[in-house]
Amino acid sequence: MTTNHAVARSEVVRKRRTQFVPQSPPQKIKRNYRPENVKTPVKPRVTNKYSQSRQVPYNSNRRHYEIAFNTSRTSVRTPGITLPTLGPRLVSGILIIVMGLFLLTLWNSTIFQITGARVIGNQRLSESEINAALQVIGKPIFTAVPEEIRKDLNSVYPDIASVNVKIGLPNQVIINIKERTPMILWQEVDGNAYWIDSQGVKFPARGQAENLVTVIAHGEPQIPPVETSDSSGNNSGKTNAFIDPAMIKTITDLAAIAPAGAAITFDPSYGLGWSDPRGWLVYFGENTQNVSMKMTIYQAIIDKLTQEGVQPTMISVEYLDAPFYRTQ
Repeated sequence: MTTNHAVARSEVVRKRRTQFVPQSPPQKIKRNYRPENVKTPVKPRVTNKYSQSRQVPYNSNRRHYEIAFNTSRTSVRTPGITLPTLGPRLVSGILIIVMGLFLLTLWNSTIFQITGARVIGNQRLSESEINAALQVIGKPIFTAVPEEIRKDLNSVYPDIASVNVKIGLPNQVIINIKERTPMILWQEVDGNAYWIDSQGVKFPARGQAENLVTVIAHGEPQIPPVETSDSSGNNSGKTNAFIDPAMIKTITDLAAIAPAGAAITFDPSYGLGWSDPRGWLVYFGENTQNVSMKMTIYQAIIDKLTQEGVQPTMISVEYLDAPFYRTQ
């Protein structure tokens, strides 16, 4: 009875609360998934690529979690040798050093030093004379420049008409030259003698030459220097002519009409002529234009002077309209 009475009483109290106490709407319960007393784990500080865990004091209020770590990825430093990375700059530097040492060895090697040149085509000039004019003897073959060698030979030996230079390893210098052919023996009054070729170039007389026309010169011709060319038509360079090449033909023409044994002469004031065996000088100028007419006038003057008994010392027929003679 007591138990049933207590149950009935509780039911009465419950009903009474539901009738007189207003019910509030249900509140949403916020769930906090993060424990209040749990602190954020501190990340380990990385120093020199090694992870050092920070020691945290033990807190009995903290919740403990069991986490499995993958130890297979843990980096372990082992003893070894660090090799430098071969970048493009390092490779270029090594190549430059190697090439520099290689070139220095070649430069100082006696194998590549020029001991002498091989000369082809020379007739009067000897090989030793050619080598004496070269400035590359005893130097490395890499310093030899064919154009410079050609200029050196032309400046020292004007009797060279053309020069062809070839360079070869280890120390070969091959020079192919062509010498000038003399046509005139230019004999100065002071005793110096030179040869002149068909282009009017004067060069020292070397040895013997045949069929030369001798000219006794009382001075030098006032002819502006001109550049000459070799037989192939190439400019032989810096050698200037001594006389006008047209004068060479004048000299050979006069030698053909001069009396036997007469020497061709040259005077800067009267031009070319010869020394007549009868005791006078005759001048035809520096060209042989109208040479047949000049010879006719010259012969007429000789006939008139012979009739008058006059002994001339010089006769000039350089100008057809104004021939003259001198007796002193």
